[in-house]
Amino acid sequence: MDNSRNSTSSDQSGLYPSLDLTDYEVSPSNEVKIKNRRSHNSSCVSTDGTDINDEKTRKERSRNPSCVSTDSSSSNDSKLHSFKGINFGHVCIVIILLLLLLVSFNFGLLSRKRTLVKQVSLKTEIKNLSLKYKNQADILIIGSSIRSNIENNNPTYPSIVILSSSSKASDTADCLAKEAASIYIKLVNAVAVDEESEECVQEPGEIMLSSTITKMELEKKLHTLSSQYCAVVLRGVHNLNGDTALILHAFMDNDNAHYKKKMYVLTVETDNYEENEKPVTVIENLLHKKWDPVINADNTAAILTRIANNALLVKPGLNVTC
Repeated sequence: MDNSRNSTSSDQSGLYPSLDLTDYEVSPSNEVKIKNRRSHNSSCVSTDGTDINDEKTRKERSRNPSCVSTDSSSSNDSKLHSFKGINFGHVCIVIILLLLLLVSFNFGLLSRKRTLVKQVSLKTEIKNLSLKYKNQADILIIGSSIRSNIENNNPTYPSIVILSSSSKASDTADCLAKEAASIYIKLVNAVAVDEESEECVQEPGEIMLSSTITKMELEKKLHTLSSQYCAVVLRGVHNLNGDTALILHAFMDNDNAHYKKKMYVLTVETDNYEENEKPVTVIENLLHKKWDPVINADNTAAILTRIANNALLVKPGLNVTC
């Protein structure tokens, strides 16, 4: 019998050379049993260190089994949690930096808004303009025209001012026209920054008008400059012939102007007026005489009602630069 068992063991060893038989035994009934079951299940333990293979422990944990691997998988889980922790920390740092950058940007923008709104005041600008042009009594008309457009988000017509002067005061009138347009631009830009909308070009557009400019040419120039600038100065309106002057109607209409959030400052020059004559009367007499023979009085009057509502008479006697 012993020899038979030894032979069997020897044969099995030959058939399974890689199998360690020290952990197994053959029962008298030729059944193979595991000698040391714990050595093969030692990797499965509960979270509190008790052996899950223990019968009592198995019963207690049968409803809610808990088995944690203590081999390399546990190590991998630990590394994974550590890796996730590192990634989460990095993400938190990035988010904090982005928030700080956003707060800093918004604070800078808010400071800029407050500075511009504080520095640009229509009342202050008009006051400074009055101090520079001391002998001009009607400077407030400029402020009134600008205010009606600036304070309305959707104005129905553009801001329009027309300046009349003698030949001696034409340079002064040109400077005043440019500075009035610049005030409008400053105020529009202050509102644009406050509302985060598009700002204007800092300088006004300018058109030198002559008797040779055609209706089509003037229309093209007005469209071009009105789309590029917030304010446009038209110098020498009196030089236009009546047919070309009709273009002004479409750009300065009370209801259907092409560009409504704009300012147009016009100048005319004449030496034929009385010292105490009203500015609007001086302008009407000059342009009716110039345009009526070509487009008749009704058409001239229609243009004047659109361009001459805010009229100033610029007096000579100041040496100003602009």
